[in-house]
Amino acid sequence: MPDEVRQILAGRRIVDAFPVRWGESVPAYAERTVAEMMVAYLRDDPSDRASRRASHRPGKSHRPSIGAAATG
Repeated sequence: MPDEVRQILAGRRIVDAFPVRWGESVPAYAERTVAEMMVAYLRDDPSDRASRRASHRPGKSHRPSIGAAATG
């Protein structure tokens, strides 16, 4: 699962990938962010995940197709 999280974040900090909404509490932010990350993960094509995992090399950056959609 850590590899999938890294792929969703694509080198960004979590607050850059999933910005905090004005006035949002920490618990509300955490709940929303986890939900948005799960949606991003589920939107990704499983065969694409497998091919990225197989071709992963340390230091190589992966940007999933869903990264931009998750930032909403």
